[in-house]
Formats: sequence, C-alpha cells, structure tokens
Amino acid sequence: MSVTTQQLYDKTKRILDGEAISENTFIDFLNVVKNKREAERRWQFLMREDSSQTASAGDNYLNMKTLPTDFALDYKIFVGDSLIEYLPTPFEERRFYRDSAKRYYIDFRNGQFALTGTGESGSIYLIYFAFTADVVAIGDTFPTAWPDRFTPILSFDVAAMFRGGVDFDSENARMSSENRFAAKQLYDAMISWNNLLILRSMNHSARPTQINISTHPNVPNISW
Repeated sequence: MSVTTQQLYDKTKRILDGEAISENTFIDFLNVVKNKREAERRWQFLMREDSSQTASAGDNYLNMKTLPTDFALDYKIFVGDSLIEYLPTPFEERRFYRDSAKRYYIDFRNGQFALTGTGESGSIYLIYFAFTADVVAIGDTFPTAWPDRFTPILSFDVAAMFRGGVDFDSENARMSSENRFAAKQLYDAMISWNNLLILRSMNHSARPTQINISTHPNVPNISW
C-alpha cells in the first residue's frame, strides 16, 4: 500500500487524455473526493484502536478524555482488564445519564469524550473509524490505509469533477458522466469487499449469535 500522489496525478492525466490539470488543482480535488469517499461509509480499512486514555475510580461524567487526532466516528469502547463494553450516549443527554454506569458520550466539537457513572478503572480501549490526512504536495505518499487497487476510484472522481466544472463543455459533460460511471464500478467492488470484512468480523452471520437481552429488550430470548 504505497501509491504516491504523483502516480494518481499521472493516472488522472491519462484519464483526461491530454487535458491540462495543474498540480495544485489536482491536489485540491483529490482531497475533496478522498474525504467524501471516506465519509460515505464505515470502512473497515479505516478502523483503528486507541488505548492512550485511562479511567480512574474518581472519574465522573465531566472528566474529559482526549480523542485521537484522526478520529472520525466511534465504534466501541471497552474499559479495564475485564474489557467491559460501554454503551454510547448522545452528547445532549449526558446529564441525564451522568450517574449511569458503563456509558460514554462524545463531545465532537472539542475532540473529547467521557465515561458516565462509576465503572472500571484502567485503560480505555477506543475502537474508532479514522480519517486520513490530506495530501499537501505532489511528491507525498498517498495515505497507506487505502488499498492500492481501489485508489483509481479517486483519479476517476477527480477527472469527473474537473470535466464537470473547471473545463466544462458538451464533450466534457459527456466524459464526466463516463468517468463517474467508471468510478462507480470500482467503488461497488470496494463496497462488496468492505461488506465481506464486516461479515467476517461477525463470523459470517447476519447478526451476532448471542444477544444481550439487557441492551435489546424487545428481542425474544429463545433458547434452543
């Protein structure tokens, strides 16, 4: 996973078939389409773990912990050696749940989170979806989290964006649609691959084989 920005730029120029796109315009467009694609789904290849924060016995719901700098969206939180899973709580309801154990909320604006109630002490294991850093120069290595085989999606996206806006005419309008169609074919393949990774994490079942009735009260408790 070591595609360079220069390689993506060269690929984009080939897609544009000789039309001139400056390096600065390409980098600006590349970051736009990269960030758009990353925000569209919970991509397994962007899942990470952070264990830099700790919980203490005296913590309350106002003891804020710092989120990772590349944090985009939370997935799960486990606390302590027993790896107790905490449940998410909306930020606006944090005071309502302030004394409820085994819950957490996120302050997205300030890049922080906190645990509510009284719970475990020890390391906090935050499983989250990250965002990748923007490219700043044509010689940069593209974020290595992206699988190489799917990076052409971004070249087609940039080409479509360029033809549909900066260099618009009837011919480029038609080619912009074709570029978007080509991107969609590979994007659909990336979605299928991501779905397989999700199923793999669930042991290839449609849902977990065991459900915690305390957190899913409307699910019948059927024992075979």
